[in-house]
Amino acid sequence: TLDYDLYLRDLRKSSNIKFKDEKYIVFCDGYLPLHPEWIRDNEKPPITPEIYYPTMCNLFSKVEKETGLNVVIAAHPRSKYEELPDYFDGRKVLRGKTMELIRDSEFVLMHGSTSLNFVVLYHKPVLFLTIHKIEQSRAFRNCSRVFSSELNKGFIIIDSNYEIDWDKALKIDEEAYANYKEKYIKIRNSREEFFWQIVADEIKES
Repeated sequence: TLDYDLYLRDLRKSSNIKFKDEKYIVFCDGYLPLHPEWIRDNEKPPITPEIYYPTMCNLFSKVEKETGLNVVIAAHPRSKYEELPDYFDGRKVLRGKTMELIRDSEFVLMHGSTSLNFVVLYHKPVLFLTIHKIEQSRAFRNCSRVFSSELNKGFIIIDSNYEIDWDKALKIDEEAYANYKEKYIKIRNSREEFFWQIVADEIKES
């Protein structure tokens, strides 16, 4: 995957966007109720902003209280939160920094996203989240279930009665992470080089 190029480039420049050495949790936002593809496809989102964002913020508040860490939002690339109400109750929202935010976080929250590649590459614990209305939708049914199963983890339905077993939630299945990397990111023992450089070298040698 070309995400591995981004990862290699990051290793070589080692930028840092930590907030004054603050430890934090990152939520990988999917812009789920407001994504422009709903309009393009003439479909109704599975959940409204009025339900989705308060439900997420309740989860964030619970996590923050139990861990002592703040939640930072890695905004979806197509989001426009600067033009919208403060849906995240004053939490930091950054767009275009998902990889770096995952890299420097203590652990990650998500529904399911291709940014899981960076969770695996930077070896971060991840909690998968869902909401009943999302599970009932055609477009996102089983999304969290499918992504979480790849890392041999469960998921939390956050608009139900739930408790988080933090020892279990933050445990990493090393074999599952290695298998995910092999299946979706990079073939084992392949060169640690940019994708197109490998292609160019193969062409030169052919």
